[in-house]
Amino acid sequence: MVISASAPLRSAEVAIAAASNLVFVIEDLASAHRDVAPETELRISTAASGNLTAQIAQGAPFDIFISADLEYPRALIAQNHAVESTLFVFARGVLCLWPAHTGTERGVQVLSLPSVRRIAIPNPDTTPYGRAVQQLLIQREIWTAVRAKSVFGENVAQTYHFIDSGNADIGFVSVSLLHASQPSRVAEAWVVPASEVDLPHGAVLLRRSESHAAARAFLLWLGSNQAQEILHQHGYLPGKPGRPQT
Repeated sequence: MVISASAPLRSAEVAIAAASNLVFVIEDLASAHRDVAPETELRISTAASGNLTAQIAQGAPFDIFISADLEYPRALIAQNHAVESTLFVFARGVLCLWPAHTGTERGVQVLSLPSVRRIAIPNPDTTPYGRAVQQLLIQREIWTAVRAKSVFGENVAQTYHFIDSGNADIGFVSVSLLHASQPSRVAEAWVVPASEVDLPHGAVLLRRSESHAAARAFLLWLGSNQAQEILHQHGYLPGKPGRPQT
């Protein structure tokens, strides 16, 4: 996906690698940023956070990494591919089970019902949302049973497609993705309490772009009140107060 500023002359281009759960909100963020910096062209690629991390480690020409967790950005920092002082939590994701069953069984209890034959889960090996699901179900001591009847999505978007297409009876997706795709059905979801699952989303400047002024400016803007309001409208919780050190 390429989102370009509408100004006829652009003095800078910023290549952003963003987690796939951000695919809808990133469009609104880019649109708002165009009004602030019309001279900047944003080129945005979305994929699972783990896959993007591997691409960056192999030299993919991105300037900023926006992840659905902090572990992947920290891994890049440890490998000297990202600038540690610029890492900050710009938002927190919200996980939900959708569609949740009505009746006496609620939450993860429905996963044990005989009528639930196929469960969609983002891949725990490459997606923070999938890893969060795995940790939640391990804590509830039902991970082994659930895994046996699960289908794993490459990312949150594919996991949503499994459920929406009927290839899974139920599954775990982000509230933000459900909000963007089928807002009228958000009420059908069971939202996992934040006390059980914390999904801090981190943004960081990549080392190859340490002197890239436009990239630093976008990262700073991502922590602004304007950007935070857009994220809130798309179903994200607030990030950690404060902005990155740019």
